[in-house]
Amino acid sequence: MNKRFLVIILAFFLICCGRKSPLSPPKHRLPLRVILPKVKKEKGIWVIEGEIAGKIKEYKISDIIGCIVEYSRFSLKNPPCESCPIYLGEEKQIKGNVIKGKRFFLKLPWLRKEGIYYLRIRLVGKNNSIGPPSELIKIKVTSPL
Repeated sequence: MNKRFLVIILAFFLICCGRKSPLSPPKHRLPLRVILPKVKKEKGIWVIEGEIAGKIKEYKISDIIGCIVEYSRFSLKNPPCESCPIYLGEEKQIKGNVIKGKRFFLKLPWLRKEGIYYLRIRLVGKNNSIGPPSELIKIKVTSPL
C-alpha cells in the first residue's frame, strides 16, 4: 500500500511539474532601433549617440523608456579576428531617458576597464517591448579612466 501511494505521488509530480506552454516571443515588439551610432569620449566618459529609425508614425520616441546594452570585452593583447563571430555574453539594462532631442544618447560610465568592447543596443519601450539590435559597435579603451 505504501509503495502504491508513493508511485501515485511521484507520477502526479512528474505530470504536473515543468513548463506548461511553449516559449513565445514577447507580444509587443518595438519597431524602433538605433542606427548610425557614433562613439566619443566626453569628460572622461564614453558616450554613444545615434539616430532612431523605424515605424515612428506608430510609436512615439517618448515611448522609449530605456535600452539594453549587450556587450563583451576582449583583451587588447588578444582581440578577436575581424571576421570572427562575436558572442555578446554580458547585458546591462538601462532604465530612464536615453533620448536627447530626437536622437539616441547614452553615457557609459561603467566602461572603464582596459580592453576592446563590442556592443549592441536594443531600445526598450512601454510594456517592456524590445526593439531590434543596432549594428555592432566597437570601443577600444586603452587606458583606465
